[in-house]
Amino acid sequence: MLFFVDKPRWYTSFDIVRKVKRLYRNTPRVKVGHAWTLDPLATWLLIVWVWKWTKKLHELVWLDKQYHATIDLSQRSDTRDTDYWKRHANTETIELSLDEAQKRWRQCFNKTIPTQQQLTAFLRTLQGNPTLLLTPFSAKKVAWKKLYTYARAGEPILKEQSMEIKKITLRNYAFPLLTIACHVWSWTYIRSIAQTIWNHFWRWWIITQLKRTAIWKYSLDDCTKLFPL
Repeated sequence: MLFFVDKPRWYTSFDIVRKVKRLYRNTPRVKVGHAWTLDPLATWLLIVWVWKWTKKLHELVWLDKQYHATIDLSQRSDTRDTDYWKRHANTETIELSLDEAQKRWRQCFNKTIPTQQQLTAFLRTLQGNPTLLLTPFSAKKVAWKKLYTYARAGEPILKEQSMEIKKITLRNYAFPLLTIACHVWSWTYIRSIAQTIWNHFWRWWIITQLKRTAIWKYSLDDCTKLFPL
């Protein structure tokens, strides 16, 4: 069978697998796995399979997915989210008021804050099949190892990949926070989309919230709530 799980923040995808295994602890040799890993930061829809449903899972692999991502322009980190890898002086985390953030952007980059219209226009240019840069802390595998494994070893790899973005819109924008809605196909990475946006406008950003809202026709309404523990 398949579980559509409402994954909470800061739990790994494997934490969810362990939780499902506990439900079948009296069943010998049960096999449990998951599809489309979610970062510990990310929440909502995760698919977990049990027993012989791997065939059905493979049928779902190429289906489209939808996400909401909130990006904070007043912070930065090595992983481009709030789950920092290196916690030292070279990983700066800044939290600024609106006036302070605007002033810093103007001083550092000699740029004015973009308008909602400018952001919306740029998002439209990303729709289609762009080739985007994968962030060093991506889960994409190279030589059987995930990119974040190389990054954590001090050997980050910069690699581009063709992605497919069906639709991307600006849901909310109140500098320094904005939220985008992304409707994408498999092997499209939301961090890469965020990085492309901010390479165009700025240098600093982190994702503070990432929600997978749908996989094909399945949404949060189809989810099984396995938590709290």
